[in-house]
Amino acid sequence: MRRKNPLVTLLEIEIDSRYRFPVLEIILALLVVLSLVMVRFQPFQSQTPEAKLLSLFMFSSGLPLLIIQLLIIGYISSGFAGEIEKGITRIFLSYPIGRGVYFVSKLISLVITPVLILSTSQLIAFGLFDAKLFLSRIADVFGLTLAMIGPLILLSVIFLLVAIVTRKSGTTIALSIILWLMFGIFTSVLSYMANITRSYYIAVILWVLSPIHAFQSHYQPPAFATIFKLTLVEAWTYLSLHYAIIIVLILSVFIYFKRRFEV
Repeated sequence: MRRKNPLVTLLEIEIDSRYRFPVLEIILALLVVLSLVMVRFQPFQSQTPEAKLLSLFMFSSGLPLLIIQLLIIGYISSGFAGEIEKGITRIFLSYPIGRGVYFVSKLISLVITPVLILSTSQLIAFGLFDAKLFLSRIADVFGLTLAMIGPLILLSVIFLLVAIVTRKSGTTIALSIILWLMFGIFTSVLSYMANITRSYYIAVILWVLSPIHAFQSHYQPPAFATIFKLTLVEAWTYLSLHYAIIIVLILSVFIYFKRRFEV
């Protein structure tokens, strides 16, 4: 009989414990409804299709993004830091599965899966709200979706590192929330300073850390007008740089867990 892949086995355990029916379906439906409700309050009249699409993303993703971020913090604190604290991780690693496989299973179940749930809910909501715009601007939808979830993934990987270093569930929750709030304040300050000082260098830092602002500077809807104007290629360039940082961070945390983490 062929032996099942250890990663598949771990993912089955994770998915079954966290996303068992109807948890996944309820979360997805809730986010779709919230997105449809929020999108009713955004002022997209008399805009270009691209600007209208950006407004849809900016106004509809706020509350669902908040919910998923809190969900990820809770999952990482209980499903990763909590397991390290209780010695469950030591038990898993006593089997021939490898630290790398264990870390990847946590990354997929605690970070990637919630992010996919958020992305799917947003796409469903946009499709239901304005199917014609959605289908005619599919490339823009793809770019804006990546820009929206990028900072979420970035912060979540940092939260994984916090869990590995602290090994305490409560400490992970506290530090993760602090880092999350600090990131939001920092990007807001960068946005304010870039518009007040008209510093292109400050704007570049903002666009790399929060690529949705780069697309905002390209589409320039009246509700989010900025002093800088980017081309679509430039917006995608900053988005690519953002994901390059995410990949480097994931690899760094992966290597640290695999080589330096002591159970």
